[in-house]
Amino acid sequence: MMKLHRAYTFGPAVLIVIGCLGAGIAAAAAPQAPTPADDTAKTESAAGKKSPTRAFGRAETLTGTVAMVGGTTKVIVLMGPNGVPYTFVVTPATKISVGGQKASFDMLASQVTRTATVTFVPHANGNVVRSLEIAGT
Repeated sequence: MMKLHRAYTFGPAVLIVIGCLGAGIAAAAAPQAPTPADDTAKTESAAGKKSPTRAFGRAETLTGTVAMVGGTTKVIVLMGPNGVPYTFVVTPATKISVGGQKASFDMLASQVTRTATVTFVPHANGNVVRSLEIAGT
């Protein structure tokens, strides 16, 4: 009889502990508002929605030869002065100029083997180009 009594008093205590653990897990799983960071940049995804990505460093500049321009992927590859290829992501915010004139990404396909200067910021999704300048002929 005494064992039955202990089980009876122990049972509700176990249920209370399990209930508290469940509430703690539910609170931990609840989504939290993202904290703003001053070194995030907006990039446009394939769906056209803007999503923040964290920059890995400050803006850098590289001058090299245009080796390849990706059509639908909006990627450009430059051969650096040391012969190493560098891949860059072009976004709608990228400022492109050819010979001092404003240009579009589609115009870059005809600029392969030309010298270009790229200002970019390293991000998780690649080196995002801020500006791309190809010198005049």
